[in-house]
Amino acid sequence: MRRALAILVAACFALASQASASASGSGTRTTRLGELTMTTPRYLVAGRTRFEVQAEFGHVGWLTVTLVHGGARVSRGVLIATEPRTVALALKVPRRLEPGVYRLRAFYRPLGERPLTRQLRLAVRGPRGRSG
Repeated sequence: MRRALAILVAACFALASQASASASGSGTRTTRLGELTMTTPRYLVAGRTRFEVQAEFGHVGWLTVTLVHGGARVSRGVLIATEPRTVALALKVPRRLEPGVYRLRAFYRPLGERPLTRQLRLAVRGPRGRSG
């Protein structure tokens, strides 16, 4: 019984670390907005069709995440938390996303409190070349 529990706990930790590093194979960063903790990728590789944003809500509220390039909205997603928990949002992006610097805008509105915003830099790198 103890061995099965130890294996289950190890598997949960492995899944959590895999999920935080699954943002298109890129490095991730953790950002706090009040009682919200967000894990976002530092960069994307062009050609990917989605990337993941994880949010750990410490308070009931909602989060809007928008990917912006040169003032134009590229992608947007909304998470609503009815209880404190950790959730993930997969933002869809165009396959032909141009390499460059994008902004990830996060707007967090906890229930009954003032809203918080944060802008994060997100680099999009060109696709890796094929050999042969």
